[in-house]
Amino acid sequence: MQRFIISQSEADLTSHAGLGLIGRALNECTNLAADAKAISPLRSDAIGHANILSSYVALLCLGKSDFEAINGFREDPYFATALDLDQVPSEGTLRQRMDGFAEQLKPILEDATIAFLLRSEAQLTPLANRWMPLDCDVTPFDNSHTNKEGVSRTYKGVDGYAPMAAYLGQEGYCLELELRAGSQHCQNGTSQFLQRVLERARQVTAAPLLLRIALFDWYETRTYNGYTYSLRRVMRVVERTLDQHGQQLLVPEVTIEGWWTNLTFDEATIIALYADHATSEQFHSEFKTDLDIERLPSGKFATNAVILAGAQLAYNILRWIGQNGLLGPDAPPRHRAKRRRIRTVMQELMYLAARLIHTGRRLKLAFGSGCRVVPIFRRLYEQLAWT
Repeated sequence: MQRFIISQSEADLTSHAGLGLIGRALNECTNLAADAKAISPLRSDAIGHANILSSYVALLCLGKSDFEAINGFREDPYFATALDLDQVPSEGTLRQRMDGFAEQLKPILEDATIAFLLRSEAQLTPLANRWMPLDCDVTPFDNSHTNKEGVSRTYKGVDGYAPMAAYLGQEGYCLELELRAGSQHCQNGTSQFLQRVLERARQVTAAPLLLRIALFDWYETRTYNGYTYSLRRVMRVVERTLDQHGQQLLVPEVTIEGWWTNLTFDEATIIALYADHATSEQFHSEFKTDLDIERLPSGKFATNAVILAGAQLAYNILRWIGQNGLLGPDAPPRHRAKRRRIRTVMQELMYLAARLIHTGRRLKLAFGSGCRVVPIFRRLYEQLAWT
C-alpha cells in the first residue's frame, strides 16, 4: 500500500461548504438581522444578537445542538464568511445571551421561519382532493436523569418534555414547535396553539386546510362563545387476535380510533385522509435525531424554547434545500421519494469540502473537480437571492 505524506496546507479549506446556502437563506430570505438589531441595545463592543442567532442556527444545520460545538468554529474563517458574521461568539456568550434574552429572541426566529417560507417560495403540496394537510401532534423528548426546568413525566413513561409541533403540506414544513413541560396535558393550551398556527398557515397558503390531530358516525352539537356548531366523529374499531409476531392472543385486543371532522365524505375516505397524519412521526424523528435536539442543551425552560424556535428555522431551510436540490433530474442517484430526510441533506449538501479563495475584493468557493453536486449548489445559491 502506498503511504501518504501528511502535511498541512496554507489554503483556507472547509468541510462544511453547505453553510454558504444557510447564510444566503438567513440573510436574503429573512429579516433576522434587522429584527435582532431592534431589541434591547447592547454595549458597543458586544456581539450582536443576529450573530448569536445565525451562529446557532448554522450549528443546528450541521446536526450540532450543544453550545460547546461553537468552539470548533471560532477560528474558522469560512464559518464567519458564509454567515456574514463580523464575530463568532464563544460558548459562554452563546449560552448567556440566550438565557438573558430568551423572551425577545424566540419571536424573531419564529417570524424568520414564516418569512423564509414566503421569500423562498417553498412549494406546498396538497392532498389529492386539493386540501392542504396541517398536522399537529405532541412528541415526547426524553431528557431523563436531568434537573432541567420543566422536565417531568411524559405520557410515554419517560422524564422529559412534550413539545407540540405543526407541519404544513405533504413536505412537512414546520410552522411551530412549542416547548411544553413533560406532564402538560396535550389539550392544555392547544386552542391557543391552533389559533397561532392557523394564522401562520394563512400567511403561507390560501388553500383549504385539513387539520389532522388522530366504522360508525357520531354527531355532536357544541356551543362556544355563543356560536353553535356541529361536529362529526368518524370511528374505526379493530379487533386483533394475533400480535405483531404472529402469536395468537388468549384475549383479543380491541382498539378504537376516532377523528373529529366537519368533512362530508364517506367514512372510508375520511379515514384515508386522516390516516396519513402518521407521517408526522417521521418529521418528529428528524428533529430528534437529525438535528439532535431531543436532549435539549440548557437547564432553563425559556432558553430551550428559543432553541426549538431555532431548530424550526433550521429544519425548514434544510427541508427546502432537500426539496429543491435533491429531488430533480440533476440530483445524485437515489431511490424515488416525495422528500429527502434532513440527514440526507446534511450528508449531500452541508458537509461538502471546498476551498475559500480571496481574489481581490471577491470570494470564490472552489469545489473539487469530482464533486457532482456543484451545479445543484450553484442553482440553490442563486434561488436564495430574494429580491
